[in-house]
Amino acid sequence: MKRSRKILLICIGILLISMVLWRYGYEKRKSPDNLPALSSFTEENLADLKGYQREQLQEVWNMPSSASHMKEKEQDMWFLPDGRQLFVTYDAQNGVEKAEIALPQTIAPAT
Repeated sequence: MKRSRKILLICIGILLISMVLWRYGYEKRKSPDNLPALSSFTEENLADLKGYQREQLQEVWNMPSSASHMKEKEQDMWFLPDGRQLFVTYDAQNGVEKAEIALPQTIAPAT
């Protein structure tokens, strides 16, 4: 009886530890499921983008409004619902290197 109770407690402990580790891994993994929608994107989300791959962003947010190819760097731009622009710069492996939000550039009318 004592032995079977000990084995049962060990199994329950292993199960609980496994569940906690799985939950932690699921929440911290850079998965498209964890990306915020562009409609609710805020400046606080910028740091969280580091580590995502370009394909993951395009899968969730669709193709960018524009893309540029700089020397050794690539950058995509999406429009946010409030009119601001989200710029994402990638490293050589297409991982997010830097993200920033900017106001759209406007050209002053000639006078």
